[in-house]
Amino acid sequence: MYVVEESGIKMGELQETKEKKLLDDTKFKLKQETLLLLITCFLVLSTYAWFTSNTFVKIEEIDINVQTSNGLEISVDALNWKEVLANKDILTGEDWGGHLNYIPQDYMKQTSTAGEVNGEGFLRMFSGGAIGGVLTAKEEPDGKKGLGYIVFDIFLKTNQDRDLYLDVDANVIGALGENGLTNGMENAVRVGFVVKGHVKPADYTSPGGVNIARGLNNVTQVIIWEPNSNSHTEAAIEAAFSCYGVRISQNEVIRSYSGVKAPISTPVPLIQANHRDNPGLFGEITGGALGSRFTFIQTPKPMRSPNYYLNIGDGELGDIVDLGVKLEPGVTKIRVYMWIEGQDYDCEDLAAGLELQFNLSFIGEINTNY
Repeated sequence: MYVVEESGIKMGELQETKEKKLLDDTKFKLKQETLLLLITCFLVLSTYAWFTSNTFVKIEEIDINVQTSNGLEISVDALNWKEVLANKDILTGEDWGGHLNYIPQDYMKQTSTAGEVNGEGFLRMFSGGAIGGVLTAKEEPDGKKGLGYIVFDIFLKTNQDRDLYLDVDANVIGALGENGLTNGMENAVRVGFVVKGHVKPADYTSPGGVNIARGLNNVTQVIIWEPNSNSHTEAAIEAAFSCYGVRISQNEVIRSYSGVKAPISTPVPLIQANHRDNPGLFGEITGGALGSRFTFIQTPKPMRSPNYYLNIGDGELGDIVDLGVKLEPGVTKIRVYMWIEGQDYDCEDLAAGLELQFNLSFIGEINTNY
């Protein structure tokens, strides 16, 4: 007792000092554990959504065909008319030396768009990546090599008023892995159609009519098609919750999402990567959200099996799909985009690495009500 008092420290103060030290030690350990937890979360988040920089998807092939029994024809140069287009036709543009068609020769990269069109008539496309659970993105240049997505122009010719549909065999298929299943990348794909204008028969057949058709650039419609909209892998379901705080099920159709509409230089946490938290950076993609000229169409995975998790979607759609495009007699120009939507919950690392096959099949149904 006296020794303690002579040192100027009372017993109560000594006890208080010990308790304070214990509390400080506990706080330090909690801080360490919290830091470890945050690091762990970031490591987990970095493996999901928007692919990390070294993961890509290869293009297997593109097949485009048009049902021509009722007089609808297709071309890549507004001069040579066919029933079926292949990759070679798209890449060469046939007789059109000034075409802007582009197919990545090796891999596709994750990109995003809110469906907005710039002054040159291109969709504003943004490439990006989410490292550490935060997203950055830059705008892609128009029509220049190096793009991570597919873009090409097609021309449709008809002699009667028609409604444009996707046929039942239009789909996007993922390659099967060693386990006999796909990795689910096809679930994150989008196909866009930008209607660029129309040339009447008399103008098309006049001198210079082909060049008039090629030069069409008056955007009247933007359609975004999401195939396989009701299929999600277990990894995608986990990514949706871990990154975006959204719970989804394996056979749930996600009715809307937030596409990127501006460059993102200051990283945005994925959980805030949406049009509600950051309306200046993201736009909502949903039916009619961008105005009357914008259409968002979703179709289920055309599966032979009812089990959505199996991801073997190589069957046919249940019905033809109305694109909402009215074709008038003459030639209509449409710019086609194909991309992997980074803002789709299915765009996660485990889904990358295999091939994709795009199949477009159009029908022009005669419309007598014009």
